[in-house]
Amino acid sequence: MFQIKRIFILLVFSAAFSWAWGQSNTEWAVSRLRALSPREYEVLKRYEKLPAKFSVRTQNGTLSSQKSVTLLEFMRGGSRTQCLGDISTNVHEINHALTSAYPYEYCRQHNRVFTERSMYYFFIGPDNDQMIFSNVDYFPSQDLKREIPAALRTFRFNTYIGGESSTQTDGLLGLLGEYNAYHHSLNTVWDMKAAWMTAADTPVDGYIDWMSALPSYVEAYYEFRFYILEYLRDAERNKPEIYRQIKKEAGLISVFNRITENFRTVVQAYEQENSSGWKTYWQAEGYEVRLSEEGDYCFIGKNGQFKGFNNQLGDRDKLLPRLKSDRYNKVIIDLGIVE
Repeated sequence: MFQIKRIFILLVFSAAFSWAWGQSNTEWAVSRLRALSPREYEVLKRYEKLPAKFSVRTQNGTLSSQKSVTLLEFMRGGSRTQCLGDISTNVHEINHALTSAYPYEYCRQHNRVFTERSMYYFFIGPDNDQMIFSNVDYFPSQDLKREIPAALRTFRFNTYIGGESSTQTDGLLGLLGEYNAYHHSLNTVWDMKAAWMTAADTPVDGYIDWMSALPSYVEAYYEFRFYILEYLRDAERNKPEIYRQIKKEAGLISVFNRITENFRTVVQAYEQENSSGWKTYWQAEGYEVRLSEEGDYCFIGKNGQFKGFNNQLGDRDKLLPRLKSDRYNKVIIDLGIVE
């Protein structure tokens, strides 16, 4: 009996070792996502479960669609570090695909006829999601161009406000969809710290890669909160009928608030890490730490050899005075938006 158990264990170990040995870097990154960020791996699982093609009944017949991308569409291969960079993009884009595809499955499961103007699905977390069937006559986000001066036009302004993507066409729903997708990107990078630190040649290199991958997603929190508040303010001041419609659909603000609370938790954790957490950790590991003369780079090293990362969040700093002003007080109070 002992011999049989021993042979079985050796076979299992051998199979696992062979699988790991032949594993591509893309497969490795996906396996790390599954282990380290189950909440974001759930995005891939839910999309994978959807049928390849789907349809929904409407008042005028049937509306059909299909999956727009494959499960790992945005994984380009390369080194482990490159694959870790891609996995956050892949989660982001698959979340978008899930947002537009799942409503068809929802209607099928609930034998529901689609009669509204829009249907959107927001997967915020494994136990935190919401279907939106909306009759709001959304105005395009491009209308905000006149409200946002050049001094407040950040990295993503041209893509999401000044351009002509579906985000502009979908108005508030499109902005909420991007806010949620970037929230998933940030979660993915944050959760996978251990993978980043083992992917590079040294733990210091991996940590620097990890800290360098986070700021753009952190700044997306401030950018999209700014865009959404501007959208609601513009509706309240200039488009009273649309504002009335938004107020009537409480699920819209509920989604905004729930994304904000989840997004902000990781943003605050990053800002703590960026401020002092990095020093505490690496000093405890026996490294020297220092800031550049300008204070914009953090350096980690030993024996006079240092490597570093930029610690600045320029777009956040650009937007914070506006976000902290009383400009949005009326809509925040009126709609019950979390601050």
